[in-house]
Amino acid sequence: MSRPFPIIALLFYVVLVVVTVVSMQAARRRALQNLPSEAAQRDWQAWREEARRQSKGAGPVKRSVPASEEPPALVLLRDYYAASLGTVLAFGSLTYAVLVFFLRGALSGKTSVDDSDSRNPQP
Repeated sequence: MSRPFPIIALLFYVVLVVVTVVSMQAARRRALQNLPSEAAQRDWQAWREEARRQSKGAGPVKRSVPASEEPPALVLLRDYYAASLGTVLAFGSLTYAVLVFFLRGALSGKTSVDDSDSRNPQP
């Protein structure tokens, strides 16, 4: 395996982390701008009322009424942002580590199959 592979893998990891953090920040900013609005609150309350109606068996499924007075995305990205970001970074890092592990193995050129017996069969 060539020497630049770990450096390239590290650079891609840094890009992954930066893109993840920037994306989560953008999602948080969008949620904090749009979800506290009157229209978003009305839509959420309408959904809660519909869920309340369906919880009595009047819909296609029996639903439970959400307890939150605010939209869940707003609560998640406002109150639990650090935990959400940490979780996304942890799972993203784990997934990336597994991908790099497999890619390194595939590019190493080594095989674990010993085919010496097939070339010189012994009677």
